[in-house]
Amino acid sequence: MSISVTALEQAPNLIRDQYDLSLFFHEGEGGLDDGSIVLAEDEIYPVAAPDVAAEIASLEDLAAVPCLEDVTWSSDWAIWLKAAGAGKLQLQRGPAFSLFALALEETRNGAGVLIGHDQLIRPDLEQGRLVRVFDKSAYSGRRLVLSVAQAGHAGVLQRVTDLLSQQTGPA
Repeated sequence: MSISVTALEQAPNLIRDQYDLSLFFHEGEGGLDDGSIVLAEDEIYPVAAPDVAAEIASLEDLAAVPCLEDVTWSSDWAIWLKAAGAGKLQLQRGPAFSLFALALEETRNGAGVLIGHDQLIRPDLEQGRLVRVFDKSAYSGRRLVLSVAQAGHAGVLQRVTDLLSQQTGPA
């Protein structure tokens, strides 16, 4: 099976667009096609490079550190702060990035603290490039969804999920 990857700002319409699969974070509970599998709820929490995280002992310490964000997910800090019981805390807003990958790279480089999406940052945590700043997590209301085009692609979703199962083990 050959794979071609295209990065898009929004999920494609698999009926009209020439894609077999789509992997995107979707808002809310509804709006999923029959050919969709929810892979994970979007768990979020603050992360930083180890040396930056070492300087943060309390929620109030966040006010002294640049808090980076992805503009697509600009509500993440408010969602997490509310879940942490610090909804009124005024943060020092750091740069806002148009791509999560850019914000993540700057976080790795020590530019500040970022609200990480567990499914996107887990390798950085496992390899020690980033650490969780606090244990508290929140759920963004999004879900990571794998969708497949219906017409002419019988078995594609099953092959992909079989491959994912082999790599990650049973769900």
